[in-house]
Amino acid sequence: MDGHEKTVEVLLANGAEVNARDHYGWTAILFAAKHGQSKEVSMLLKAGADVNIQKSGNGWTPLILATVENHVNVVQVLVENEAIDLSIRGNKFQYTAMEHAIVNDNEDVIAILQSVKAKSIRQNAL
Repeated sequence: MDGHEKTVEVLLANGAEVNARDHYGWTAILFAAKHGQSKEVSMLLKAGADVNIQKSGNGWTPLILATVENHVNVVQVLVENEAIDLSIRGNKFQYTAMEHAIVNDNEDVIAILQSVKAKSIRQNAL
């Protein structure tokens, strides 16, 4: 469902606040992650979007939204950001992205998240 790159490009070029929220608590990166727009997510991250921003009301992050929707391409873009926090919990169940992936049987997302977790453990051990 990619295809809003030009809109994002124009908005950012004209000084749009990258972490601005609408009246429902959505930011551009939250919306893009939920809808599988990996190119837009990448553009927003490069412009300084908060990779761990949480949606007002339920606490979901871009990673949780992409995981729930099984947007593997977006998950991959998000976890490449060094600031990603895999421990954030969102919604009424207070699940992490990994727990959502397990509940939804998203094997590809589980593999990506396990890889990131293992990499983080190795780096912290050094």
